[in-house]
Amino acid sequence: MAKIDKTESNIYDIPKGANVVKSGAVYINDSNYRIVPTDGRKPFVSHKKLCIGKVVEGKKGKFYANDNYKRKFLKEELPLPPEKNDSLSVGSYAIATTVDEKFEVSKILKEAGFTVEQINMIMDLVLYMLDKESAVFQHFPSWARDNATFSDSISSDSTISKFVNGISYSEIQLFKDKWLEAVLKKNDKVFLCYDSTNVNSQAEGVSIVEKGHAKDDKTLNQVNTEYVVRQEDGIPVTYMQYPGSICDIAEAEEMIKYLGKFNKDTKMTAVCDRGYISEDNVTYFNEHELGFLLLLKSNTNASKKLITDHAKDVKDRYGCYIPEYGIYGKTFRIKLFKNSNIECYAHLIYDTDLERDHRETLHNTINAQRLEIQRHIDRKDKLTEDNLKKYFMFDLKLEPSEAIIAPAKGRGVKKNEQPSFVIKSFKENEDVIAEEFSYCGFFILVTSDEMTVKEAVCAYSKRDSVEKVFESLKSHLGMDKIGVHTEESMQGKTFLWFIASIFRASISHSLSSLRESSNNKKDYTTPAAIDRLDAIKADRNLSSGKYERRYKLTKTQKEICKCLGIEEALFDEIIEGIC
Repeated sequence: MAKIDKTESNIYDIPKGANVVKSGAVYINDSNYRIVPTDGRKPFVSHKKLCIGKVVEGKKGKFYANDNYKRKFLKEELPLPPEKNDSLSVGSYAIATTVDEKFEVSKILKEAGFTVEQINMIMDLVLYMLDKESAVFQHFPSWARDNATFSDSISSDSTISKFVNGISYSEIQLFKDKWLEAVLKKNDKVFLCYDSTNVNSQAEGVSIVEKGHAKDDKTLNQVNTEYVVRQEDGIPVTYMQYPGSICDIAEAEEMIKYLGKFNKDTKMTAVCDRGYISEDNVTYFNEHELGFLLLLKSNTNASKKLITDHAKDVKDRYGCYIPEYGIYGKTFRIKLFKNSNIECYAHLIYDTDLERDHRETLHNTINAQRLEIQRHIDRKDKLTEDNLKKYFMFDLKLEPSEAIIAPAKGRGVKKNEQPSFVIKSFKENEDVIAEEFSYCGFFILVTSDEMTVKEAVCAYSKRDSVEKVFESLKSHLGMDKIGVHTEESMQGKTFLWFIASIFRASISHSLSSLRESSNNKKDYTTPAAIDRLDAIKADRNLSSGKYERRYKLTKTQKEICKCLGIEEALFDEIIEGIC
Protein backbone atom coordinates (compact mmCIF):
# COMPACT_ATOMS: atom_id res chain seq x y z
CA MET A 1 0.00 0.00 0.00
CA ALA A 2 1.32 3.45 -0.94
CA LYS A 3 2.43 5.74 1.89
CA ILE A 4 -0.44 7.89 3.25
CA ASP A 5 -0.04 11.64 3.64
CA LYS A 6 -0.47 12.20 7.42
CA THR A 7 -0.91 15.96 7.41
CA GLU A 8 -3.75 18.19 8.66
CA SER A 9 -4.82 18.93 5.12
CA ASN A 10 -5.42 15.23 4.49
CA ILE A 11 -7.78 14.56 7.42
CA TYR A 12 -11.42 13.76 6.59
CA ASP A 13 -14.56 12.43 8.32
CA ILE A 14 -14.93 8.68 8.22
CA PRO A 15 -17.77 8.03 5.73
CA LYS A 16 -21.04 6.60 6.96
CA GLY A 17 -21.09 2.80 6.69
CA ALA A 18 -17.30 2.46 6.68
CA ASN A 19 -15.64 -0.29 8.75
CA VAL A 20 -12.57 0.26 10.94
CA VAL A 21 -10.43 -2.82 11.62
CA LYS A 22 -8.06 -3.39 14.53
CA SER A 23 -5.04 -2.09 12.61
CA GLY A 24 -6.82 1.24 12.13
CA ALA A 25 -7.41 0.79 8.44
CA VAL A 26 -10.72 2.14 7.13
CA TYR A 27 -12.67 0.05 4.59
CA ILE A 28 -15.83 0.55 2.56
CA ASN A 29 -17.96 -1.85 0.55
CA ASP A 30 -16.78 -1.06 -2.94
CA SER A 31 -18.85 -3.43 -5.08
CA ASN A 32 -21.32 -6.25 -4.73
CA TYR A 33 -21.14 -9.78 -6.06
CA ARG A 34 -23.50 -12.76 -5.78
CA ILE A 35 -22.50 -16.02 -4.04
CA VAL A 36 -24.27 -19.33 -4.63
CA PRO A 37 -23.35 -21.75 -1.75
CA THR A 38 -22.75 -25.39 -2.57
CA ASP A 39 -24.14 -26.63 0.79
CA GLY A 40 -27.78 -25.92 -0.04
CA ARG A 41 -28.03 -22.48 1.52
CA LYS A 42 -29.78 -19.72 -0.37
CA PRO A 43 -27.72 -17.42 -2.59
CA PHE A 44 -26.70 -14.15 -0.98
CA VAL A 45 -24.86 -10.93 -1.82
CA SER A 46 -21.39 -10.14 -0.48
CA HIS A 47 -19.12 -7.12 -0.89
CA LYS A 48 -15.61 -6.37 -2.06
CA LYS A 49 -13.71 -4.27 0.45
CA LEU A 50 -11.66 -1.20 -0.47
CA CYS A 51 -9.22 0.48 1.91
CA ILE A 52 -9.66 4.26 1.85
CA GLY A 53 -7.25 5.32 4.61
CA LYS A 54 -6.27 5.05 8.25
CA VAL A 55 -7.84 6.49 11.43
CA VAL A 56 -6.28 9.49 13.17
CA GLU A 57 -5.29 8.61 16.70
CA GLY A 58 -6.90 10.90 19.25
CA LYS A 59 -9.51 12.28 16.84
CA LYS A 60 -12.74 10.33 16.89
CA GLY A 61 -14.43 9.85 13.54
CA LYS A 62 -11.44 11.23 11.60
CA PHE A 63 -9.01 9.46 9.25
CA TYR A 64 -6.15 10.10 6.85
CA ALA A 65 -7.36 9.56 3.28
CA ASN A 66 -5.46 7.64 0.61
CA ASP A 67 -5.77 7.82 -3.20
CA ASN A 68 -8.69 5.37 -3.20
CA TYR A 69 -10.78 7.75 -1.10
CA LYS A 70 -9.91 10.73 -3.27
CA ARG A 71 -10.73 8.76 -6.38
CA LYS A 72 -14.12 7.66 -4.98
CA PHE A 73 -15.19 10.75 -3.05
CA LEU A 74 -13.04 13.74 -4.05
CA LYS A 75 -12.88 13.65 -7.83
CA GLU A 76 -12.25 17.40 -7.95
CA GLU A 77 -8.94 16.78 -6.15
CA LEU A 78 -7.67 14.31 -8.76
CA PRO A 79 -4.70 15.64 -10.77
CA LEU A 80 -5.19 16.78 -14.36
CA PRO A 81 -4.08 14.24 -16.96
CA PRO A 82 -0.50 14.78 -18.20
CA GLU A 83 0.19 15.72 -21.83
CA LYS A 84 1.84 12.33 -22.34
CA ASN A 85 0.13 9.09 -21.38
CA ASP A 86 1.42 6.86 -18.58
CA SER A 87 2.70 4.29 -21.09
CA LEU A 88 4.76 5.44 -24.10
CA SER A 89 6.17 3.46 -27.04
CA VAL A 90 9.86 4.16 -27.60
CA GLY A 91 10.63 1.75 -30.48
CA SER A 92 10.12 4.15 -33.40
CA TYR A 93 12.12 6.83 -31.59
CA ALA A 94 15.04 4.42 -31.13
CA ILE A 95 14.94 3.40 -34.80
CA ALA A 96 14.86 7.00 -36.02
CA THR A 97 17.69 8.00 -33.67
CA THR A 98 19.89 5.18 -34.99
CA VAL A 99 19.18 5.93 -38.66
CA ASP A 100 19.78 9.63 -38.02
CA GLU A 101 23.17 8.90 -36.47
CA LYS A 102 24.09 6.77 -39.49
CA PHE A 103 23.11 9.26 -42.21
CA GLU A 104 23.25 12.54 -40.22
CA VAL A 105 19.91 13.73 -41.61
CA SER A 106 19.40 16.15 -38.71
CA LYS A 107 22.86 17.61 -39.19
CA ILE A 108 22.21 18.22 -42.90
CA LEU A 109 18.83 19.77 -42.10
CA LYS A 110 20.57 22.16 -39.72
CA GLU A 111 23.17 23.04 -42.39
CA ALA A 112 20.26 23.77 -44.76
CA GLY A 113 18.90 26.41 -42.37
CA PHE A 114 16.32 24.53 -40.30
CA THR A 115 16.13 25.40 -36.59
CA VAL A 116 16.34 22.80 -33.82
CA GLU A 117 12.57 23.13 -33.23
CA GLN A 118 11.86 22.63 -36.94
CA ILE A 119 14.17 19.62 -37.12
CA ASN A 120 12.43 18.06 -34.11
CA MET A 121 9.07 18.67 -35.82
CA ILE A 122 10.31 16.99 -39.02
CA MET A 123 11.62 14.00 -37.07
CA ASP A 124 8.30 13.66 -35.21
CA LEU A 125 6.32 13.73 -38.44
CA VAL A 126 8.66 11.13 -39.94
CA LEU A 127 8.11 8.95 -36.86
CA TYR A 128 4.36 9.32 -37.28
CA MET A 129 4.47 8.44 -41.00
CA LEU A 130 6.62 5.35 -40.36
CA ASP A 131 4.51 4.16 -37.44
CA LYS A 132 0.99 4.94 -38.70
CA GLU A 133 1.77 4.45 -42.43
CA SER A 134 -0.13 7.65 -43.10
CA ALA A 135 0.47 11.31 -43.97
CA VAL A 136 -2.87 12.51 -42.57
CA PHE A 137 -1.46 14.71 -39.83
CA GLN A 138 -4.79 15.54 -38.18
CA HIS A 139 -4.33 12.33 -36.16
CA PHE A 140 -0.80 13.26 -35.06
CA PRO A 141 -1.75 14.70 -31.60
CA SER A 142 -3.50 11.47 -30.61
CA TRP A 143 -0.50 9.40 -31.73
CA ALA A 144 2.01 11.71 -30.00
CA ARG A 145 0.34 11.19 -26.61
CA ASP A 146 1.26 7.49 -26.83
CA ASN A 147 4.80 7.79 -28.22
CA ALA A 148 8.16 9.26 -27.32
CA THR A 149 8.79 12.29 -29.55
CA PHE A 150 11.67 14.63 -30.31
CA SER A 151 9.65 17.78 -29.56
CA ASP A 152 9.01 18.73 -25.94
CA SER A 153 5.33 19.48 -26.56
CA ILE A 154 2.64 18.00 -28.80
CA SER A 155 1.80 20.08 -31.85
CA SER A 156 -1.80 20.47 -33.00
CA ASP A 157 -2.82 19.64 -36.57
CA SER A 158 -3.16 23.37 -37.35
CA THR A 159 0.39 24.01 -36.12
CA ILE A 160 1.64 21.17 -38.32
CA SER A 161 -0.23 22.57 -41.31
CA LYS A 162 1.39 25.98 -40.84
CA PHE A 163 4.80 24.36 -40.50
CA VAL A 164 4.41 22.29 -43.69
CA ASN A 165 3.23 25.38 -45.60
CA GLY A 166 6.18 27.36 -44.25
CA ILE A 167 8.97 25.08 -45.50
CA SER A 168 10.63 27.24 -48.14
CA TYR A 169 11.83 26.13 -51.55
CA SER A 170 15.34 27.46 -50.80
CA GLU A 171 15.61 25.33 -47.64
CA ILE A 172 14.42 22.26 -49.50
CA GLN A 173 16.81 22.80 -52.41
CA LEU A 174 19.78 23.42 -50.11
CA PHE A 175 19.02 20.22 -48.20
CA LYS A 176 18.75 18.27 -51.47
CA ASP A 177 22.13 19.59 -52.62
CA LYS A 178 23.85 18.77 -49.33
CA TRP A 179 22.13 15.38 -49.06
CA LEU A 180 23.21 14.41 -52.58
CA GLU A 181 26.80 15.33 -51.78
CA ALA A 182 26.63 13.30 -48.55
CA VAL A 183 25.30 10.06 -50.05
CA LEU A 184 27.56 9.99 -53.11
CA LYS A 185 30.89 8.37 -52.42
CA LYS A 186 33.77 10.45 -53.76
CA ASN A 187 36.13 8.86 -56.31
CA ASP A 188 33.88 5.83 -56.54
CA LYS A 189 31.52 4.37 -59.13
CA VAL A 190 27.89 4.32 -58.12
CA PHE A 191 24.80 3.07 -59.94
CA LEU A 192 21.71 5.24 -59.52
CA CYS A 193 18.27 3.88 -60.40
CA TYR A 194 16.06 6.55 -61.91
CA ASP A 195 12.32 6.42 -62.59
CA SER A 196 9.10 8.38 -62.14
CA THR A 197 5.60 7.69 -60.88
CA ASN A 198 2.32 9.57 -61.01
CA VAL A 199 0.25 10.36 -57.94
CA ASN A 200 -3.40 11.34 -58.08
CA SER A 201 -4.47 14.62 -56.52
CA GLN A 202 -7.75 16.50 -56.26
CA ALA A 203 -6.07 19.77 -55.31
CA GLU A 204 -7.57 22.79 -57.05
CA GLY A 205 -5.59 25.87 -57.90
CA VAL A 206 -2.22 24.07 -57.69
CA SER A 207 -0.45 24.56 -61.01
CA ILE A 208 1.56 21.35 -60.85
CA VAL A 209 -1.62 19.21 -60.71
CA GLU A 210 -2.69 18.38 -64.28
CA LYS A 211 -4.22 15.59 -66.32
CA GLY A 212 -1.56 13.29 -67.70
CA HIS A 213 -1.00 9.69 -68.72
CA ALA A 214 -2.29 7.93 -65.61
CA LYS A 215 -2.34 4.13 -65.91
CA ASP A 216 -5.40 3.59 -63.74
CA ASP A 217 -7.70 6.48 -64.70
CA LYS A 218 -6.73 9.07 -67.33
CA THR A 219 -9.52 11.40 -66.21
CA LEU A 220 -7.83 12.07 -62.86
CA ASN A 221 -5.49 14.97 -62.20
CA GLN A 222 -2.01 13.96 -61.17
CA VAL A 223 1.50 14.98 -60.23
CA ASN A 224 4.60 13.31 -61.64
CA THR A 225 7.33 12.54 -59.10
CA GLU A 226 10.84 11.43 -60.06
CA TYR A 227 13.17 9.64 -57.68
CA VAL A 228 16.83 8.71 -57.96
CA VAL A 229 17.84 5.84 -55.68
CA ARG A 230 21.29 4.52 -54.79
CA GLN A 231 21.27 0.96 -56.07
CA GLU A 232 23.55 -0.62 -53.46
CA ASP A 233 21.17 -0.02 -50.54
CA GLY A 234 18.01 1.57 -51.98
CA ILE A 235 18.58 4.92 -50.26
CA PRO A 236 16.81 7.81 -52.08
CA VAL A 237 19.34 10.29 -53.45
CA THR A 238 17.12 13.07 -54.78
CA TYR A 239 13.70 13.80 -56.24
CA MET A 240 11.86 16.23 -58.49
CA GLN A 241 8.21 16.99 -59.21
CA TYR A 242 6.61 17.92 -62.51
CA PRO A 243 3.13 18.72 -63.81
CA GLY A 244 1.14 15.58 -64.53
CA SER A 245 1.00 16.29 -68.25
CA ILE A 246 4.77 16.06 -68.86
CA CYS A 247 6.07 12.71 -70.15
CA ASP A 248 9.10 10.81 -68.81
CA ILE A 249 11.44 11.67 -71.68
CA ALA A 250 10.83 15.40 -71.28
CA GLU A 251 11.30 15.24 -67.49
CA ALA A 252 14.70 13.57 -67.75
CA GLU A 253 16.51 16.66 -69.08
CA GLU A 254 16.28 18.59 -65.80
CA MET A 255 17.27 15.58 -63.67
CA ILE A 256 20.28 14.81 -65.88
CA LYS A 257 21.46 18.42 -65.63
CA TYR A 258 21.02 18.41 -61.86
CA LEU A 259 22.93 15.16 -61.31
CA GLY A 260 25.65 16.37 -63.67
CA LYS A 261 26.50 19.21 -61.27
CA PHE A 262 27.60 16.66 -58.66
CA ASN A 263 29.53 14.38 -61.01
CA LYS A 264 32.98 15.87 -60.36
CA ASP A 265 34.28 13.47 -57.71
CA THR A 266 31.93 10.53 -58.29
CA LYS A 267 31.37 8.47 -61.41
CA MET A 268 27.60 8.14 -61.59
CA THR A 269 25.71 5.79 -63.90
CA ALA A 270 21.96 6.26 -64.21
CA VAL A 271 19.98 3.05 -64.73
CA CYS A 272 16.68 3.75 -66.52
CA ASP A 273 13.98 1.81 -68.34
CA ARG A 274 13.10 2.14 -72.02
CA GLY A 275 10.84 5.14 -71.36
CA TYR A 276 13.85 7.46 -71.00
CA ILE A 277 15.84 6.61 -74.10
CA SER A 278 15.96 9.33 -76.74
CA GLU A 279 18.61 11.08 -78.81
CA ASP A 280 18.26 14.26 -76.72
CA ASN A 281 18.63 12.44 -73.41
CA VAL A 282 21.66 10.46 -74.55
CA THR A 283 23.18 13.77 -75.66
CA TYR A 284 22.42 15.30 -72.24
CA PHE A 285 24.04 12.34 -70.49
CA ASN A 286 27.15 12.76 -72.63
CA GLU A 287 27.34 16.55 -72.19
CA HIS A 288 27.16 16.29 -68.41
CA GLU A 289 29.60 13.34 -68.29
CA LEU A 290 26.95 11.22 -66.65
CA GLY A 291 27.00 7.50 -67.35
CA PHE A 292 23.85 5.68 -68.42
CA LEU A 293 22.49 2.15 -68.66
CA LEU A 294 19.30 2.03 -70.71
CA LEU A 295 17.03 -0.66 -72.09
CA LEU A 296 16.68 -0.14 -75.83
CA LYS A 297 13.15 -0.21 -77.19
CA SER A 298 12.57 -3.38 -79.20
CA ASN A 299 10.76 -1.60 -82.06
CA THR A 300 13.58 0.78 -82.97
CA ASN A 301 15.59 0.45 -86.18
CA ALA A 302 18.82 0.22 -84.18
CA SER A 303 17.44 -2.67 -82.14
CA LYS A 304 16.18 -4.65 -85.11
CA LYS A 305 19.37 -4.08 -87.11
CA LEU A 306 21.60 -5.25 -84.25
CA ILE A 307 19.53 -8.42 -83.80
CA THR A 308 19.43 -9.10 -87.57
CA ASP A 309 23.18 -8.61 -88.00
CA HIS A 310 24.41 -10.40 -84.87
CA ALA A 311 21.75 -12.87 -83.64
CA LYS A 312 23.79 -15.76 -85.00
CA ASP A 313 26.86 -14.49 -83.10
CA VAL A 314 25.03 -14.65 -79.77
CA LYS A 315 22.23 -17.21 -79.79
CA ASP A 316 23.37 -20.63 -78.56
CA ARG A 317 27.04 -19.62 -78.71
CA TYR A 318 28.77 -21.35 -75.83
CA GLY A 319 31.35 -18.61 -75.46
CA CYS A 320 28.54 -16.08 -74.94
CA TYR A 321 26.80 -18.08 -72.22
CA ILE A 322 26.45 -16.45 -68.77
CA PRO A 323 25.56 -19.28 -66.35
CA GLU A 324 24.67 -16.97 -63.42
CA TYR A 325 21.66 -15.68 -65.37
CA GLY A 326 21.09 -18.52 -67.86
CA ILE A 327 21.43 -16.15 -70.82
CA TYR A 328 23.68 -15.54 -73.82
CA GLY A 329 25.19 -12.13 -74.49
CA LYS A 330 27.78 -10.19 -76.44
CA THR A 331 28.83 -6.54 -76.51
CA PHE A 332 29.10 -4.36 -79.62
CA ARG A 333 30.29 -0.79 -80.13
CA ILE A 334 27.62 1.13 -82.08
CA LYS A 335 26.23 4.53 -82.98
CA LEU A 336 22.77 4.54 -81.46
CA PHE A 337 21.33 7.36 -83.59
CA LYS A 338 22.01 8.20 -87.24
CA ASN A 339 22.42 11.93 -86.71
CA SER A 340 24.62 11.63 -83.62
CA ASN A 341 28.34 10.93 -83.38
CA ILE A 342 27.99 9.57 -79.86
CA GLU A 343 29.05 5.95 -79.64
CA CYS A 344 27.95 3.56 -76.92
CA TYR A 345 28.10 -0.09 -75.99
CA ALA A 346 25.18 -2.30 -76.94
CA HIS A 347 24.84 -5.56 -75.01
CA LEU A 348 22.82 -7.95 -77.17
CA ILE A 349 21.27 -10.58 -74.91
CA TYR A 350 19.32 -13.73 -75.71
CA ASP A 351 17.13 -15.51 -73.14
CA THR A 352 15.37 -18.82 -73.92
CA ASP A 353 12.65 -18.18 -71.32
CA LEU A 354 12.09 -14.70 -72.74
CA GLU A 355 11.78 -16.16 -76.25
CA ARG A 356 8.91 -18.36 -75.12
CA ASP A 357 7.14 -15.36 -73.60
CA HIS A 358 7.77 -13.20 -76.68
CA ARG A 359 6.44 -15.90 -79.01
CA GLU A 360 3.29 -16.35 -76.94
CA THR A 361 2.72 -12.59 -76.94
CA LEU A 362 3.26 -12.41 -80.69
CA HIS A 363 0.78 -15.24 -81.35
CA ASN A 364 -1.80 -13.48 -79.16
CA THR A 365 -1.20 -10.20 -81.01
CA ILE A 366 -1.68 -11.84 -84.40
CA ASN A 367 -4.91 -13.53 -83.29
CA ALA A 368 -6.27 -10.31 -81.75
CA GLN A 369 -5.44 -8.26 -84.87
CA ARG A 370 -7.06 -10.87 -87.10
CA LEU A 371 -10.33 -10.40 -85.19
CA GLU A 372 -9.98 -6.59 -85.30
CA ILE A 373 -9.47 -6.57 -89.07
CA GLN A 374 -12.49 -8.79 -89.59
CA ARG A 375 -14.62 -6.42 -87.51
CA HIS A 376 -13.39 -3.50 -89.65
CA ILE A 377 -14.44 -5.43 -92.77
CA ASP A 378 -17.86 -6.30 -91.35
CA ARG A 379 -18.52 -2.68 -90.33
CA LYS A 380 -16.87 -1.20 -93.44
CA ASP A 381 -14.83 1.11 -91.22
CA LYS A 382 -12.92 3.97 -92.81
CA LEU A 383 -9.29 3.87 -91.69
CA THR A 384 -6.38 6.23 -92.29
CA GLU A 385 -2.82 5.18 -93.05
CA ASP A 386 -1.93 5.76 -89.40
CA ASN A 387 -4.72 3.39 -88.38
CA LEU A 388 -3.45 0.72 -90.75
CA LYS A 389 0.21 0.79 -89.66
CA LYS A 390 -0.42 -1.54 -86.72
CA TYR A 391 -1.49 -4.30 -89.12
CA PHE A 392 1.93 -4.54 -90.79
CA MET A 393 1.99 -8.36 -90.34
CA PHE A 394 -0.96 -8.70 -92.76
CA ASP A 395 -1.39 -8.14 -96.48
CA LEU A 396 -4.47 -5.96 -96.75
CA LYS A 397 -6.57 -5.45 -99.84
CA LEU A 398 -7.77 -1.84 -99.59
CA GLU A 399 -10.35 0.24 -101.36
CA PRO A 400 -10.03 4.05 -101.27
CA SER A 401 -12.79 5.99 -99.55
CA GLU A 402 -13.52 9.68 -98.98
CA ALA A 403 -11.22 11.80 -96.83
CA ILE A 404 -11.97 11.99 -93.11
CA ILE A 405 -11.01 14.36 -90.29
CA ALA A 406 -8.18 12.69 -88.39
CA PRO A 407 -7.73 13.43 -84.67
CA ALA A 408 -4.79 15.62 -83.69
CA LYS A 409 -1.71 14.02 -82.15
CA GLY A 410 0.61 16.05 -79.95
CA ARG A 411 0.49 19.62 -78.73
CA GLY A 412 -0.22 22.35 -81.22
CA VAL A 413 -1.20 19.90 -83.96
CA LYS A 414 -4.46 20.79 -85.64
CA LYS A 415 -6.98 18.31 -86.96
CA ASN A 416 -6.66 17.75 -90.68
CA GLU A 417 -8.22 15.81 -93.50
CA GLN A 418 -6.60 12.50 -94.44
CA PRO A 419 -7.45 9.95 -97.09
CA SER A 420 -9.20 6.86 -95.80
CA PHE A 421 -9.52 3.26 -96.89
CA VAL A 422 -11.88 0.35 -96.41
CA ILE A 423 -10.42 -3.14 -95.94
CA LYS A 424 -11.89 -5.65 -98.41
CA SER A 425 -9.84 -8.73 -97.48
CA PHE A 426 -6.62 -9.76 -95.72
CA LYS A 427 -4.15 -12.58 -95.14
CA GLU A 428 -1.09 -13.10 -92.96
CA ASN A 429 2.28 -12.05 -94.38
CA GLU A 430 4.38 -15.10 -93.58
CA ASP A 431 7.71 -13.41 -94.30
CA VAL A 432 7.04 -10.43 -92.04
CA ILE A 433 5.76 -12.69 -89.26
CA ALA A 434 8.84 -14.90 -89.59
CA GLU A 435 11.03 -11.82 -89.24
CA GLU A 436 9.16 -10.78 -86.08
CA PHE A 437 9.66 -14.26 -84.64
CA SER A 438 13.39 -13.94 -85.29
CA TYR A 439 13.51 -11.05 -82.81
CA CYS A 440 11.91 -13.09 -80.00
CA GLY A 441 14.04 -13.75 -76.95
CA PHE A 442 16.40 -10.81 -77.50
CA PHE A 443 16.79 -7.57 -75.56
CA ILE A 444 19.47 -4.91 -75.68
CA LEU A 445 21.06 -2.92 -72.87
CA VAL A 446 22.89 0.23 -73.91
CA THR A 447 25.69 1.65 -71.75
CA SER A 448 27.88 4.71 -72.05
CA ASP A 449 30.81 2.98 -70.36
CA GLU A 450 32.51 -0.22 -71.31
CA MET A 451 31.43 -3.15 -69.16
CA THR A 452 30.75 -6.83 -69.53
CA VAL A 453 27.32 -8.22 -70.35
CA LYS A 454 27.22 -9.75 -66.88
CA GLU A 455 27.91 -6.39 -65.22
CA ALA A 456 25.25 -4.67 -67.31
CA VAL A 457 22.61 -7.33 -66.62
CA CYS A 458 23.45 -7.34 -62.89
CA ALA A 459 23.08 -3.55 -62.66
CA TYR A 460 19.84 -3.48 -64.66
CA SER A 461 18.32 -6.38 -62.70
CA LYS A 462 18.53 -4.24 -59.53
CA ARG A 463 16.62 -1.37 -61.10
CA ASP A 464 13.60 -2.37 -59.01
CA SER A 465 15.16 -0.60 -56.00
CA VAL A 466 13.46 2.61 -57.17
CA GLU A 467 10.18 0.72 -57.63
CA LYS A 468 10.45 -0.44 -54.02
CA VAL A 469 10.75 3.18 -52.90
CA PHE A 470 7.61 4.10 -54.88
CA GLU A 471 5.77 1.14 -53.37
CA SER A 472 6.92 2.25 -49.92
CA LEU A 473 5.78 5.84 -50.52
CA LYS A 474 2.35 4.88 -51.81
CA SER A 475 1.53 1.85 -49.65
CA HIS A 476 3.32 2.64 -46.39
CA LEU A 477 3.84 6.41 -46.21
CA GLY A 478 0.50 7.69 -47.48
CA MET A 479 1.58 9.12 -50.86
CA ASP A 480 -1.08 7.22 -52.84
CA LYS A 481 -3.02 10.50 -52.89
CA ILE A 482 -1.74 14.01 -52.27
CA GLY A 483 -4.22 15.86 -50.08
CA VAL A 484 -3.03 19.49 -50.22
CA HIS A 485 -4.55 22.81 -51.24
CA THR A 486 -1.62 25.14 -51.92
CA GLU A 487 1.66 25.14 -53.83
CA GLU A 488 3.52 25.60 -50.54
CA SER A 489 1.91 22.62 -48.82
CA MET A 490 2.55 20.51 -51.94
CA GLN A 491 6.30 21.15 -51.84
CA GLY A 492 6.46 20.89 -48.02
CA LYS A 493 4.64 17.56 -47.85
CA THR A 494 6.63 16.11 -50.76
CA PHE A 495 9.80 17.07 -48.90
CA LEU A 496 8.59 15.24 -45.76
CA TRP A 497 7.84 12.16 -47.86
CA PHE A 498 11.39 12.25 -49.19
CA ILE A 499 12.85 12.40 -45.65
CA ALA A 500 10.54 9.58 -44.51
CA SER A 501 11.51 7.45 -47.53
CA ILE A 502 15.19 7.75 -46.54
CA PHE A 503 14.45 6.38 -43.06
CA ARG A 504 12.21 3.60 -44.32
CA ALA A 505 14.65 2.51 -47.04
CA SER A 506 17.43 2.30 -44.44
CA ILE A 507 15.27 0.16 -42.15
CA SER A 508 14.24 -2.15 -44.99
CA HIS A 509 17.82 -2.61 -46.23
CA SER A 510 19.12 -3.33 -42.71
CA LEU A 511 16.46 -6.01 -42.19
CA SER A 512 17.06 -7.72 -45.56
CA SER A 513 19.62 -10.20 -44.19
CA LEU A 514 17.24 -11.17 -41.37
CA ARG A 515 14.39 -11.70 -43.82
CA GLU A 516 16.53 -13.87 -46.08
CA SER A 517 17.74 -16.11 -43.24
CA SER A 518 14.38 -16.45 -41.49
CA ASN A 519 11.75 -19.09 -42.19
CA ASN A 520 9.03 -16.61 -41.27
CA LYS A 521 9.84 -13.53 -43.35
CA LYS A 522 6.65 -11.75 -42.27
CA ASP A 523 8.10 -11.14 -38.81
CA TYR A 524 10.91 -9.06 -40.29
CA THR A 525 9.18 -6.81 -42.78
CA THR A 526 9.58 -3.11 -42.06
CA PRO A 527 6.03 -2.62 -40.63
CA ALA A 528 6.35 -5.78 -38.52
CA ALA A 529 9.74 -4.73 -37.15
CA ILE A 530 8.48 -1.26 -36.23
CA ASP A 531 5.44 -2.82 -34.56
CA ARG A 532 7.65 -5.22 -32.58
CA LEU A 533 9.87 -2.44 -31.27
CA ASP A 534 6.88 -0.21 -30.53
CA ALA A 535 5.90 -2.84 -27.96
CA ILE A 536 8.88 -1.62 -25.91
CA LYS A 537 7.22 0.76 -23.44
CA ALA A 538 8.18 3.46 -21.01
CA ASP A 539 5.73 3.16 -18.08
CA ARG A 540 5.26 5.96 -15.57
CA ASN A 541 5.94 5.09 -11.94
CA LEU A 542 2.94 6.62 -10.14
CA SER A 543 4.92 7.15 -6.96
CA SER A 544 7.97 8.89 -8.44
CA GLY A 545 6.33 10.22 -11.62
CA LYS A 546 9.29 9.00 -13.69
CA TYR A 547 9.18 6.61 -16.63
CA GLU A 548 10.70 3.13 -16.37
CA ARG A 549 11.08 0.06 -18.60
CA ARG A 550 9.29 -2.87 -16.97
CA TYR A 551 10.18 -5.75 -19.32
CA LYS A 552 13.32 -7.08 -20.95
CA LEU A 553 13.58 -7.43 -24.73
CA THR A 554 12.20 -10.53 -26.43
CA LYS A 555 14.34 -12.72 -28.70
CA THR A 556 12.70 -11.26 -31.81
CA GLN A 557 13.20 -7.69 -30.57
CA LYS A 558 16.89 -8.42 -29.93
CA GLU A 559 17.32 -9.83 -33.45
CA ILE A 560 15.70 -6.76 -35.00
CA CYS A 561 17.79 -4.41 -32.87
CA LYS A 562 20.98 -6.21 -33.85
CA CYS A 563 20.19 -5.82 -37.57
CA LEU A 564 19.28 -2.15 -37.15
CA GLY A 565 22.36 -1.44 -35.03
CA ILE A 566 20.37 -0.49 -31.92
CA GLU A 567 22.02 -1.10 -28.54
CA GLU A 568 19.62 -2.15 -25.77
CA ALA A 569 21.00 0.61 -23.57
CA LEU A 570 19.59 3.16 -26.02
CA PHE A 571 16.03 2.38 -24.90
CA ASP A 572 16.92 3.16 -21.28
CA GLU A 573 18.65 6.39 -22.34
CA ILE A 574 15.53 7.45 -24.24
CA ILE A 575 13.25 6.58 -21.31
CA GLU A 576 15.48 8.43 -18.84
CA GLY A 577 15.28 11.53 -21.02
CA ILE A 578 11.47 11.59 -21.09
CA CYS A 579 10.19 14.35 -18.81
